[in-house]
Amino acid sequence: MEPVKGTVEPTIEYETIASRVSVARRYVRAIDLGRDINDPDALTGFVSTPSVQEALRRLGTGLRSESGQRAFRVTGPYGSGKSSFAVLLAQALSGGDRAKKIIEGSELDRTDEQIVVIPLIGRRVSLGDDLLAHISNPSDAPQPSFDLLSAIKATREARSMGYRDPDAVLIHVEAYAAEIAATGQMLVLLVDEMGRYIEYAATAPDEDPSIFQRLAERGCGPSKAPYGVVGFLHSQFSTKTSLLATVRKPRYICSQTPFSTSLAS
Repeated sequence: MEPVKGTVEPTIEYETIASRVSVARRYVRAIDLGRDINDPDALTGFVSTPSVQEALRRLGTGLRSESGQRAFRVTGPYGSGKSSFAVLLAQALSGGDRAKKIIEGSELDRTDEQIVVIPLIGRRVSLGDDLLAHISNPSDAPQPSFDLLSAIKATREARSMGYRDPDAVLIHVEAYAAEIAATGQMLVLLVDEMGRYIEYAATAPDEDPSIFQRLAERGCGPSKAPYGVVGFLHSQFSTKTSLLATVRKPRYICSQTPFSTSLAS
């Protein structure tokens, strides 16, 4: 049937799904501490759950220079929000406005401690090597002194030749913490994906697993160079130890002891 002359064909308008449905940024891509640490938009839509409030309470109490417990671990399955919490913590400790608003009224919000944050993103390399690399060239933190840089360089060269004593690394961590403390601030290490460092240590015969224990122990108790450590893990340390040979396994299980009870995400 042909249309009558002089009539106008009706116009049909179509709507796209995109015009009706939007996806919040937090569901589009995974949060990455290294990439998002200075991006306030990464916290858009962050929900402060009861577990987050409890974590902020305990961290606010522990991350103080006079505290006897400054080593913590945050554990939870994939997608539970550990990295988002790491970004929140990093931005809050650094004074970010959006993060401070989220933690408003919490114990962490009430602390007057001035914090310098050094973030580490776990990968299958030596934790000791990564600690030295981050301390010798911090991106958003005070640069170490010339003498400390020289000492770190010497230790890195020694490690490359097989001398891999964890204490040699941790001495430099303490020295850097002391330089930070001299400015009236406290160093806090945020270690996201810490399990990847453990996985590396499980397959590297020259990697001393006690570095995890010693790092936590040195971050606890009275010190002229106090520093804090917060590690983020997909599972308990004991799960990661399944990768280890029997002779090494007990040392890894021991390594979780100095860390405070997990702040389950």
